[in-house]
Amino acid sequence: MSKQNLIFNFTWFVIGFSQLFFQEQSKWIRIGWLVLATASFTLYVQQSITKYLLIEGDVLKGK
Repeated sequence: MSKQNLIFNFTWFVIGFSQLFFQEQSKWIRIGWLVLATASFTLYVQQSITKYLLIEGDVLKGK
């Protein structure tokens, strides 16, 4: 996983967290931002930990 995804997830979380204090939107929309950011970050962590197989030419390599 690239660091760009981590930066994107962190930015998304900061935006969602800042909406708790600065926006006059519905409570569910604000919580939705945080839930989506947390889910995206969890997916990033899971993908960075999980090993996967890589096929290069005719060779199968574990990563």
